Amino acid sequence: MSKHSVSIILLTLTFGLVAFFSGCASSKSMPTENDQTYSLTSIDGEAPTVEAVTLELKNKEIHGNGPINRWQASVEFGKVGPMIVTRRGGPAHIMQFESRFISQMEGSVMEQKTDELVFSKTESTIVFSKSE
Repeated sequence: MSKHSVSIILLTLTFGLVAFFSGCASSKSMPTENDQTYSLTSIDGEAPTVEAVTLELKNKEIHGNGPINRWQASVEFGKVGPMIVTRRGGPAHIMQFESRFISQMEGSVMEQKTDELVFSKTESTIVFSKSE
């Protein structure tokens, strides 16, 4: 193999690695028209008693952040699937809130309104409002 061929191969590999790693540098996906961010406004008609809980709707998935843990789930035909949740610890009252919140979200039915997402489950309603 000639020096010229080796140089071309090395140059091609270098550009390929740069392209690969620059694509991996960001963990956030590019926003689409369907991406929306929401903030928790009520659970069963009452304002939340903890710090901000947020939710992001991306295509057929919801992703969110609670006061302590992060969570996500798929939404198929309006129904929230099993929740995937990080397992960080914190103060007991916040952990109790998150546990109740996750169990109410899992298996709920999502209704998308103009500026709200409403999650309903037997005797439970969770409302998120679109963030500015």
